[in-house]
Amino acid sequence: SLLFVNNSCSSNYDGFYGIELLEINFISNSISQNTHSGLILQKTSDSIICLNNFSRNNAYGVQLHSECNLNEIYHNFFMFNGRPCQALDDGDKNLWYNDLFKQGNYWTEHDSSQPYLIDGSSNSMDYYPLTSPEIPEIPTTAMTSSSASFPTSTGFSSNTMPKSNITNAIVPVIPILILIGLLRTLMGSKGYKEGKVRKEK
Repeated sequence: SLLFVNNSCSSNYDGFYGIELLEINFISNSISQNTHSGLILQKTSDSIICLNNFSRNNAYGVQLHSECNLNEIYHNFFMFNGRPCQALDDGDKNLWYNDLFKQGNYWTEHDSSQPYLIDGSSNSMDYYPLTSPEIPEIPTTAMTSSSASFPTSTGFSSNTMPKSNITNAIVPVIPILILIGLLRTLMGSKGYKEGKVRKEK
């Protein structure tokens, strides 16, 4: 199983490049100031990308290429990445928001009252963009519709990311595992499987 938590990836060509991954959890990472894109995935499915800061990468914050399917990307901060649209999706049936919470991602220089159109052949949209770079409260309806409990709010620092390549590469933190277990229970996922990872500098 693969859990990527609390990493700083900066000053590479791409911050993180993953191929042939299944049910990974990419959570609470800072991916910034990379020459090309922040996070690139290929042939990756049934994964969760949330609580990350993708900022000031020269191309996209996140790129999902062909055969990236059924991934969920939400509660991330896309800030001042180089392309007019800060993410690309060439996969299929990826969700750029959490359907239970009705909450998506924060995008700089975007009117949050309108859906955010993602670049790429899938014509994906973030239908519930966040209004500010803070994680909002979990809606009461989501909490009462499930026996699981949720954290109330979380925030990210806007400070410049450290210029290290990758630190704390895979961290099996117990509280995060508990949180992911709760999320996967709600989303009907079946667990974790291994994959292959490649990082470009």
